Amino acid sequence: MAVARRLRGQLAERRITAMYLEQQTGMGRSLISRRLLGKTVMNLQEVADFADAAGLDLGYLLTGETEKAPPEPPEGLAVRRQGLEPRTR
Repeated sequence: MAVARRLRGQLAERRITAMYLEQQTGMGRSLISRRLLGKTVMNLQEVADFADAAGLDLGYLLTGETEKAPPEPPEGLAVRRQGLEPRTR
């Protein structure tokens, strides 16, 4: 149920329709509808197919967690590439 809810939310945000998923995945519209409404449990391959077709993050759909950015280094220890700031004399 949670996977279907997250998938529906992501599809709605991106304004992706069941018709688009039908065209991209080759699945029937009624099958897609039952999966998205949570009436029928999706298997991992179906979730992956929907994610690929819609350009969604499979990890988020499965876990609800987004990829976390690496922690910032302590102040003063950040290394900057040459060329981003003018050199000091």
